[in-house]
Amino acid sequence: MKKKIIIISAIAVAVIGVIVGTIALLVSSFLVDTENPDVSTITGTAVITLGDDEGEKGDTVKIPVDVSENGGFMASLLNFSYDSSALKYIGYEKGDVLTDYEFSEGDGSLKFLGLENEDVTDTGTLFTLKFEILTDSKQETEIKLDVEDIINYDEQSLTTTVENGKVTIK
Repeated sequence: MKKKIIIISAIAVAVIGVIVGTIALLVSSFLVDTENPDVSTITGTAVITLGDDEGEKGDTVKIPVDVSENGGFMASLLNFSYDSSALKYIGYEKGDVLTDYEFSEGDGSLKFLGLENEDVTDTGTLFTLKFEILTDSKQETEIKLDVEDIINYDEQSLTTTVENGKVTIK
């Protein structure tokens, strides 16, 4: 029985790896040739704001990730970082703007990949990140966002402004 579980787990991990690799390859095919002066690499803007929350050791805090001033995008690759000695990522809640995305978790980091069928121009909550507070040390810890790329259907990058969030541990 244990061998079957191990084999099934290995197959599941391999399938997820293939899916993530395929999505990454698909997103990379959207990248624009910046050597060609006839191609516009920047069009529109987007402001991405991470919210704040507070709590004590053992509490779950929620950090909404919102978009405003959305010039329209179809693919996005975002990197989040946080202090893994203070916070543990435990999941996310869907927002009201995007429909198709995945997260990949590392130690103190999250990689987000979103890919829609067409440009999304709505504003609102993309998703809400959920963390468990691991420490009772009173402090503020930042949730940081690095935008790797946000592009529209025409393969043009959007200029993005980011406002990081924080968790206050009481």
